[in-house]
Formats: sequence, C-alpha cells, structure tokens
Amino acid sequence: MSYKYYRVKKKYLGYRGERYFQFDPDNDYAIQICIHQGRVKKGRAHTYGIYRISRNTFLANYKGMGMVERIPKSEFKKHFILMIKVLKP
Repeated sequence: MSYKYYRVKKKYLGYRGERYFQFDPDNDYAIQICIHQGRVKKGRAHTYGIYRISRNTFLANYKGMGMVERIPKSEFKKHFILMIKVLKP
C-alpha cells in the first residue's frame, strides 16, 4: 500500500474547513479527518470526525480542484490520534 497524505490548503480552510486525508490510489476509498467545518455544509462529512469517503469523491472534490497539498505521515497520524481521543466516550 502506498498511502499518500494530504490536507486542505490554507486558502481554502474557511470554505472547506480543516481536513486531512489518507489516500491510496489502489483503494476504493480515502480516510478523511474533519477537524472543523467550513462554510460548505453538503453531504454527511461536514461535521468533525473521521470518515471513509470514496476515492472518486476525494479525487473530484479535493485533488482535482487543487484544494489539497501533500503532508508527511506524522502530521496525519498526529491529527488522527487526537481525533480518536476526542471521539472516545
């Protein structure tokens, strides 16, 4: 598996919110971490949490529109662990 990690670019944070992605071109889905929501409140993934979104959704709505930038794995893992702690009952 060749995971690649992305985040929404700073200039789109107000529009899309703070989001991090784990993407593997060989998988049919991507993992999305939503830290805070932006102004766009479409679909189910507009509140904070960890979501599984389709590969096509990620490619069309984020990567295809140039809204994401690559990040190191450590940055993604840091936000993933923090979100798990927030979501624990």
